[in-house]
Amino acid sequence: MNVIFLEDIPSVAHAGDVKTVKNGYARNYLLPRKLAVMATPAELRRVQSIKKTAVARAAKTEEEHRALAQQISALTVSFTARAGEGGRLFGSVTNADVAQKISELVGRPIDKRKLEMAEPLRTVGTHEVSVKLMPNVEAKVKVVVEAEGGAAVAAGASAGAEQTATEDKPAGS
Repeated sequence: MNVIFLEDIPSVAHAGDVKTVKNGYARNYLLPRKLAVMATPAELRRVQSIKKTAVARAAKTEEEHRALAQQISALTVSFTARAGEGGRLFGSVTNADVAQKISELVGRPIDKRKLEMAEPLRTVGTHEVSVKLMPNVEAKVKVVVEAEGGAAVAAGASAGAEQTATEDKPAGS
């Protein structure tokens, strides 16, 4: 029996596919659950028009995502965080933090799962993060992580170390 699938069924067919399946499978499973309809000429015409609109919608969506990708690629996202010696952060900058900041800057929500970070950023410096908007649309955003207080923190830490060293010397020396 020829049927037109209305929904994706893993390892069987995708929505809009026309396939020949066994009669029992179609009558007892696909048709009652409205997963497929019989392939009549009228249904085939309807599916063709649905596919045309879906292709047009997908092209428009891809165009919008490409524009968004260009906008994201032009961004530089900055964070300030507490850092210790050697530029190691006390916490980390996660993909959720970066996604939230990008969302604020572009005015559209960006899902944190779209950011490709192997692990959270734990060091001060400039990092590049990929944002995968669609399977074939990707943007790279520059993420700058700075220590709180900047160079003053490093200078203050070294001055504090010198002061501690002079206090440890005996008064008579």
